[in-house]
Amino acid sequence: MDKIVNFNKNDNNKAEAIKEIINKFLLKMKIPAEISIKKNELGFVFNIKTNEPNFLIGQKGINLYALQHLIRLVVAKEIKEPSYFVLDVNNYFEHKTRLLKELAISLAEEAILKRKEIILQPMRSYERRIIHLALSDYQGVFTKSTGSGENRRVVIKLTGSPK
Repeated sequence: MDKIVNFNKNDNNKAEAIKEIINKFLLKMKIPAEISIKKNELGFVFNIKTNEPNFLIGQKGINLYALQHLIRLVVAKEIKEPSYFVLDVNNYFEHKTRLLKELAISLAEEAILKRKEIILQPMRSYERRIIHLALSDYQGVFTKSTGSGENRRVVIKLTGSPK
């Protein structure tokens, strides 16, 4: 479950400005939607609730990542200060985050049970971050990323193994 963090006044202003930029994008795309805002350990999360999620999400989230990238570029230009945020559609990202956390715990248990390291499939940076955070306090294992580019992946190692 996401830890909800209260906004301070500056956060509220920034969040509203980002929400307005997202809204403009959706209007230009002629996609009716409602946008909600929350803040968790990863930063701002803007959830777009729409009846046309498949178009915005795309296969394996490819459209959502592209839209998020474009909106981040516009936000960086308009706001002129660092703004980390995640774009979500109908809680797709939230659901995926929950599944990744469950996967991380399951694989950590497997690594401990079988006494061997587990190498995950290549993942996007935010997916790797979720795995690292999920296991940061998990007893008996630690994580590290290996590889580069599209082949970067997480390795779950037993505590006490060579780094």
